Amino acid sequence: MASNYLEEIHLTTLRLFIKADLQEQSLHDWMVLDQTGQVIRHGTSDLNELPSCHETEVVIPTHLVNFIDIQLPEVPSKKLEATLPFIVEEFVLSSPEDVHVVIASRVGDQATLAVIQKAWIKNCVSALSRAKLQAKRMFPDCLLLAHKENAWTIAQQGKSILVRTSQTRGFAFDLTDSDHNVVPYLLLAAFKEKDQFSTPNVFQAYGECAETITGWAIKLGIQGGVAINREWKSNRISAPFNLLQKEFSPSNDFVQRLYQFKSCALIAGLILALQCCFTLIDLGLQYRQSHRLDQEMISVFKASFPETTTIVDAPLQMQRKLEENKHAGGESGSSDFEPLLAVISQTIGAIPPEKLISMAYQDRKITLTFRIETIDQAEAMLQKLASAGLSATLERGQVNGPLTEVKLIISAGLK
Repeated sequence: MASNYLEEIHLTTLRLFIKADLQEQSLHDWMVLDQTGQVIRHGTSDLNELPSCHETEVVIPTHLVNFIDIQLPEVPSKKLEATLPFIVEEFVLSSPEDVHVVIASRVGDQATLAVIQKAWIKNCVSALSRAKLQAKRMFPDCLLLAHKENAWTIAQQGKSILVRTSQTRGFAFDLTDSDHNVVPYLLLAAFKEKDQFSTPNVFQAYGECAETITGWAIKLGIQGGVAINREWKSNRISAPFNLLQKEFSPSNDFVQRLYQFKSCALIAGLILALQCCFTLIDLGLQYRQSHRLDQEMISVFKASFPETTTIVDAPLQMQRKLEENKHAGGESGSSDFEPLLAVISQTIGAIPPEKLISMAYQDRKITLTFRIETIDQAEAMLQKLASAGLSATLERGQVNGPLTEVKLIISAGLK
């Protein structure tokens, strides 16, 4: 059973030794490695009872993978992946569409291909997905054995023998009772097949099989029995390739991280949704309040000026009506000449007489025509007038030497 505290340990790796049998209740060995590669927990369980770790790597039985040495054809790199299943067609019994092929290693046009049944790897990925696991990499277990140049590394698992022959390849076979005294046929055949395997100078072996390996080595005329006195399943990964490529490539790490923090993401999404709802409610209330005020102003305007039949902007129309009433009663308004000129003088100051060309008042607007050193000074005046609640427009005229003729048309802010 997985302990809950493992869910709180960051930067851990779940190394899952998955069996070839992918039955629902199959039990699989696993171990949890920390950042330094040390085993902090191990066990055996089905896929639904595995610890939750930062990432997952899947170690599969070597006998599921065939390694084939070939010369790559001269095709564009983008098309090479699609041609790999057809390149190995003559070496395997399955049709090209039934195999998954990746490049295990490559030097120039010489490559070692790793071939596995597509149906098996598809079932494996599906089983992991049902258990809410996403593997970052997948490789055969022979690549966990220590690698040494010109040496084959051998380990025994019950009746099975695991052999690593190079940086990128290996094979596995089952022992018979006679194999302890006689070199197993598959080992002998592999040893003599120089086209596929580099002939080793030494056998090195893990644990109890070192003595048996020494006997085999003597019969093959090489040094043997070099013992490696440590457990191999927790070795740091030295696999230079990943079977999870092309259609089986793991999804984006960012998406995977989001899935791991789905509870936090759901809470954050709920908070955001509530905030949006409250904002929409507030905007709706503000709109209703504004609409009510508009209706009240229209009602007041209609009551005050019942002769007006068309109402577009009640506040502006009421301001104009008040100005008209003031004029009709002999009272000066803000758009009359003297009040308007007083506000302009307080806002932008007096224009020197030698620069002032003309001043006119018509239609409740004062037009000032004068000369100025830079247009920026005129634009600054516009800003000051706007701040004082006046409406002003600027027109540029002729340039006379260092001075520019401008025209300011100013009103009391009424459209």
